[in-house]
Amino acid sequence: MIFLLVINIGLLALYILLVMMQVSYFNYLYKSVVIYTNNKIYKTETQVKFVRQLVEEYKNIKKQDFGELDIYIKQRLHNDYIGNFQFRSVEDNIIRIRNLSAVIAAYNVIWAISANEHKYTIIVWLNLITFLGIILVSIWASLQKRKHDIIMILKDYIINQYPLETLKNSQDEINKQLAWENARLRETITLNNLTIDKQREKIEQLEDRLALDEEYFSASQSLAKERKWRLLNSLNMEDINHFLEDFGI
Repeated sequence: MIFLLVINIGLLALYILLVMMQVSYFNYLYKSVVIYTNNKIYKTETQVKFVRQLVEEYKNIKKQDFGELDIYIKQRLHNDYIGNFQFRSVEDNIIRIRNLSAVIAAYNVIWAISANEHKYTIIVWLNLITFLGIILVSIWASLQKRKHDIIMILKDYIINQYPLETLKNSQDEINKQLAWENARLRETITLNNLTIDKQREKIEQLEDRLALDEEYFSASQSLAKERKWRLLNSLNMEDINHFLEDFGI
């Protein structure tokens, strides 16, 4: 009887440990969703690993109906690890410990009544109190409710929030692309305008040069004509006769 009491107390301690592991895990998942959905919070891979992997598999998930989505998330939970222990194993052991403690407590009560051993009454009560402690911890932890709540939170995020975030991110990416294209076009237009201005400046310089050349040519022709007339006017008959004699006339 005392041996069974020691076992039951050990089961209570182990039960509390496993329950706290699951409670801590559910709190981690809840914080993970909060952190993952808040772009202003710095997030590490460890903090958002489960949610990130679930989101990455969303393309396959969305091919299923919403009822199957619950099952899928539950399977992902069962296959995940709490430290070095698989979630499914921890959950199953919690149920086994509670059932085993109930069996031990019931066996003690039945044995004490059938054997009419009043000297073991205290041990029987201690076994019952130990089992009651397991029940109270189970009620306080409400593991199934916590599990259901976290599944609903993940489901709501995948169905309702994630598509909106994806759409918003896509729109933001499009806006960034448009802004980049707009900036590039403005830069191109600015460069083209600078090129056009330089070409206009060169054309104006060429026009000025051409105008100067025309003025110089006109002035040269005028000067040549003036010199020619001056030369002709300065000739006398003797010069003309001498000129004609040179040509044999």
